Amino acid sequence: MIGKSVGFADGVKDLLGRIEYKAVSGNDLDAVLRLRYEAYAKEGAIEPCEDRRFLDDYDGLQNSANIGVYFEGELAGAIRIHVISSLEDKSPTGDVFRDCIEQYLAAGERIVDANRFVVDYALARRLRYLANVLTRVTMMAGGWCGARYSIFAVRPEHQAFYSKTFFAERVAMARSYPGLTKDFGLMVGDFQRDLDKIVARNPFYESSAAEQDRLFGKINLGGRMSVAAE
Repeated sequence: MIGKSVGFADGVKDLLGRIEYKAVSGNDLDAVLRLRYEAYAKEGAIEPCEDRRFLDDYDGLQNSANIGVYFEGELAGAIRIHVISSLEDKSPTGDVFRDCIEQYLAAGERIVDANRFVVDYALARRLRYLANVLTRVTMMAGGWCGARYSIFAVRPEHQAFYSKTFFAERVAMARSYPGLTKDFGLMVGDFQRDLDKIVARNPFYESSAAEQDRLFGKINLGGRMSVAAE
């Protein structure tokens, strides 16, 4: 039977009522870059940098957005989204594993690359369900732009989460990843095939067209292709 305890679902729902999603720029983006540096440095996944900001060439692309999650006005976590619609579109995971996703693009499918997932460690200890709130952005982006697939660059110890949450499948073994000192494997989720199962297991992953529009409408991430149910 697909399902989790009432406590888990209610806990995530309660946290969703206390956080704000925001597409960041300017000073807000700078705060995200600093949080990103602290998180990756703590894991030993990047080389030290004097300005303590983790910025790369994939930030600022037209097909990308940095999303901050704020708890009571404080930055609690962030995730970066790229929408890949053609072989010309760039994204970190898409470029590393281009040979694995070319078939999807050739078939005219859109892909969401969810990357640079980071949390404030102090807040994460207090906010038990912060990871679920953050990864929900992947579902929102997929609904907004009509993507069929989601791709994740994942370390072995995190693969179980993506398999259980998004029914994602491992497609490629670990490879070197731009800007990082650790290798990551590729996992692929299929929204079209598994959306109903994802939402049945965790109803909080569902989002309305209005919520998606509030987050992605002004930046028009990837161009809208479909409309979620209100």
